[in-house]
Amino acid sequence: MMTIGHLLTGGLGNFGSGGSPTVINNYITIPAAVAQASIIAGQITIVRGDTLAVALPLMGDISARTKLTFTAKRKEADSDEDAMIQVVEGVGLTRFNGDDDVTASDASLVVVGATVGHATLTISGGITAQLALRDLIWDCQYVTPTQVSTPIGGGLGVVPDVTRATS
Repeated sequence: MMTIGHLLTGGLGNFGSGGSPTVINNYITIPAAVAQASIIAGQITIVRGDTLAVALPLMGDISARTKLTFTAKRKEADSDEDAMIQVVEGVGLTRFNGDDDVTASDASLVVVGATVGHATLTISGGITAQLALRDLIWDCQYVTPTQVSTPIGGGLGVVPDVTRATS
């Protein structure tokens, strides 16, 4: 069983074969299998040609990091050198469409709360305009003196801009 506090209100319905939830002191207890199935990886949508500025999901305490990297690829088996987008904290854009001939200032990864792992990813509209419409996968990995950890990841969709007029 998993207990979640102060997240749900109102009618709770049936949570499947694991049974109905029990509400106790403003907390809800649900079967662990239901809780696991409800975890959704971070989905990022880039509108081609628009500047992306997105708060990434919280990573937990990353204050001991020596490096933080956001990487988006076509598939997990692709090498980092083949990354469609790679952004390193304090450096900027390091790879785009599998190439390292990039302008670092076209993207940034900024930590705004290290103890909770709050970071913001920004990618310029000039870069997103060059992306092919497709689905990618992404993760964010940090390195400390004693470990490498990849606490968050998910899907990244590149979608077309519908409105073409700019003035």
